[in-house]
Amino acid sequence: MSGSMGLYRWRWAIAFLVGVGCVLVGWQSRGLTVDPSNRAFFVRSGEPYAAYRTFLERFGSDETIAVGVRLADGLTPAPPSCLWPGACC
Repeated sequence: MSGSMGLYRWRWAIAFLVGVGCVLVGWQSRGLTVDPSNRAFFVRSGEPYAAYRTFLERFGSDETIAVGVRLADGLTPAPPSCLWPGACC
């Protein structure tokens, strides 16, 4: 009996065990929380932490943001009208 044939024979038992494992992991992680702040990266007594606190007082949040930029010509500048003599369209 090859290895894949053995897995095929026990497929329902394996599926059941995977399902039970997923339920157990889900049950254990129900109280899991995540702290998205950058506070954990700093030693509490130091100049970088003081700068971080000043940043929080000034801006109010340390969440990462994405900034979008829209240019009139798209994301690349318009090509020059003529790169070299005789090549202008």
